[in-house]
Amino acid sequence: MNWTALPIHRPLVDLEELSKDLSASAAWRASYPLRGYRAPMVGIQEDAYALLARNGFTYSSSIYAPAGMPLQKGAMWELPVSSLALFGPASDLSAPRKFSTELLLGGEVPYGSSFMIGLMPNIILHILERELRAGLSPVIIMHPYELVRPEAFVRRLGRDLLAHPLLFPFTLN
Repeated sequence: MNWTALPIHRPLVDLEELSKDLSASAAWRASYPLRGYRAPMVGIQEDAYALLARNGFTYSSSIYAPAGMPLQKGAMWELPVSSLALFGPASDLSAPRKFSTELLLGGEVPYGSSFMIGLMPNIILHILERELRAGLSPVIIMHPYELVRPEAFVRRLGRDLLAHPLLFPFTLN
């Protein structure tokens, strides 16, 4: 797939691509008091944190890790998107730590992922409740279309699912 042809939400794991994206959005970002960054598809490299700090960001939520594990990354803080470590915490919390088969096979369920929330909402709600009762502060990702169905949802559903089949969980109530 040619990700650069997509207008939005492409992976920005390459430092040069991230730099171009930050430059292109500089004027827009200057209009808002932005402090945090989340890499599209929760995909980031360790060397991106310094670039983000130079561009005024103070924290990122661009890797998966268990709730309550803020990580210092140079001048930046990483507040990871929450995962449930079934076999104990991971020993390596370096980027990239994205949603992958490797993450799942390692016993880590990325429950803060909007994909997982769409796929298993009742289970994820139970995990969230448990984590909150334990005094943790889970970090979750929600997109606007997951909270409020877009206009013309039904008319666009077939076309959107053909183009992006992984959106199916988000069509469920």
